[in-house]
Amino acid sequence: MNVSSISAEYARRHAALLWWAACAVFLGVQIRIFAAELGLFERSIFTVRTLKISADALLILLPYWLLPGRFRGLSLVPLWGMALLFFTNALSVRFTGDCLPLNLLSQAKNIDTQLTDSIFRLLRPSDIIYWLPPTAASALWCVRPLRRAVSDSRAGKILRSSICAATLIIVFLAQVSYSNAFYRLIYFYNGRQLSLIESTDKRLIHRDADFRCQRSLSLRHSGIVAYMLTELYEHIFTGGDIKLSDVERKSLDSFALHTREVSTPTDKNIIFIVAESLNADAVGTRINDRQVTPVLDSLIAADGTISCLHVVPQVHDGISSDGQLLYNTGLLPLRSGAAAQRAIYGKRLPSLACQLSSSHSSMAIFAERGLAWREKDAYKAYGYNRVLTSDSIAKHVDIDNIGADAALMEYALLQTDSLRQPFFIQLLTASTHYPFNTINATTAQNTMDITEVQGIEADYLNCVHYLDSAIGNLVEGLKQRGLVENTILIVASDHHMNMDSGLNPLRPIVFVAAGCGTGMRIDHPVAQADVFPTLCSIAGLRGSWRGLGYSMTDNACGAIDYYQNVHGTPEEGRGRHMRRAWTVSDSLLRSDYFR
Repeated sequence: MNVSSISAEYARRHAALLWWAACAVFLGVQIRIFAAELGLFERSIFTVRTLKISADALLILLPYWLLPGRFRGLSLVPLWGMALLFFTNALSVRFTGDCLPLNLLSQAKNIDTQLTDSIFRLLRPSDIIYWLPPTAASALWCVRPLRRAVSDSRAGKILRSSICAATLIIVFLAQVSYSNAFYRLIYFYNGRQLSLIESTDKRLIHRDADFRCQRSLSLRHSGIVAYMLTELYEHIFTGGDIKLSDVERKSLDSFALHTREVSTPTDKNIIFIVAESLNADAVGTRINDRQVTPVLDSLIAADGTISCLHVVPQVHDGISSDGQLLYNTGLLPLRSGAAAQRAIYGKRLPSLACQLSSSHSSMAIFAERGLAWREKDAYKAYGYNRVLTSDSIAKHVDIDNIGADAALMEYALLQTDSLRQPFFIQLLTASTHYPFNTINATTAQNTMDITEVQGIEADYLNCVHYLDSAIGNLVEGLKQRGLVENTILIVASDHHMNMDSGLNPLRPIVFVAAGCGTGMRIDHPVAQADVFPTLCSIAGLRGSWRGLGYSMTDNACGAIDYYQNVHGTPEEGRGRHMRRAWTVSDSLLRSDYFR
């Protein structure tokens, strides 16, 4: 018998084992591709990296050995499933800087054109590589002799037991490696020595809160399988509503209720523009000796303006909806999930609109349809008398001709003609939403001739300039109506945005309040949660609910460096307060506190 016939006989008798090994290799390739996307193993030596990848691949395919021969084709299911998981999370990382939370997977019905446009722009030709391993494996399985050999091949108990034992040993060694890496991380940032058991406990069981919030970091130090199991457990058992005891309610009261002074709401109109993805470093920029934001620059320089270009964004999974939650309620978003879609319905929230309801008529207007993450419904829960969207705008203003934000400002001016004064209007812009392609030929007169920067940054600055021009149209319209002297105009970014579309690393965002009678330029970093109490101070709301931050006008927090707290260095004073605020806010949103 020659070598080729011996090899053929071996392949026939061990076809099940060879097919399983091939699937494990294909799956390992998928895991390696995704790891490279996230930079998960860039600091691991080759043997440790191989150990981690092998452990995940073998563990995912372990049920293969429980399948009868005719069902071994089901080994393709995890290959396609992991391809989908890795591909969607790669898009999420490019857009938000973090992996996709499980509870957002059920919210596909809330995706609108803005989100789909962003997703299409995030695609890369290289993404096809995620689908090549399962496609290759499926093509092999279509070969009838191979399929028949795998189905007919027998795997004895000794072989199955040996593979299961080897898999568990490799998984154990990989988890030890993950715990060692996590131990080094804790020691590097906090100087704290952990034992192997303590490191494993903080990583997998009693998971560290900050570590848990960054899912990509959690995945880096747990592995694909352990990460998915802990996320699934957390989603099912710890992500639901909670019931507060009397002691817990009193503890929340002592933290959240800063003052019980009598409110004296301002008699001025308030227009609050929540600007999509407006980075502070775009404000004041000059290109070819021309200002990118001349209107905002003039508002900041005017007497009676409070401004801060050092606001640290605090949005999480809900992104824009989290920013809207922060500005309307003073609450921080949920640790996991989009708070505006999960936790506010059916509750009596002490929102800005509700606190002003006795003195101001309220209205919210979206430059788009308000469908993403149920934003329109959220604003009804925030207590606005009317919530209007681009569907309403299109009936009165030619959006296609002047663009969404200019149409938004023009429509808002039309509404002021009939609104009872004083009024409170919140306007939500759209033009600076990634992928920064909302400017077309019809709005070219409001764009800039940018030659000093190229690519997506030039597109972004053009969108910012267009937004600034739209705000200028609003200011001019208020002047023509004689309202500008009796109106407080507020502009605040909902979140930051990097030019590669991701939300990491942090970039400061904008807060400007013009016409409030107090001139103050704040040059130190403040938290995004500080905007709500600042708005309360400006609006004369000194009642019981002031949110979880500090008013910038009270100067209670001093010159804090919240950036240091975000990046993990030891926090003092304000940092401890904000860390506690995240836990408090999570309890407030998930409980019956606001009954």
